[in-house]
Amino acid sequence: MSKRTVKNLFYITNVDNLPSIFQHGILSHQQGMERGISFTPIYNTTIVCPIIKVSH
Repeated sequence: MSKRTVKNLFYITNVDNLPSIFQHGILSHQQGMERGISFTPIYNTTIVCPIIKVSH
């Protein structure tokens, strides 16, 4: 079986999230909420996830 390797990985985020990413890594919304870490979304929260409370 051949081993697959990742040659490139892209992640899009708001620049305001960078300090948190450097400190905690890239987390799922659930992990961030469990740890009390706020984030600035790049999507329209009223459409994507109206239940999740995020900072703006």
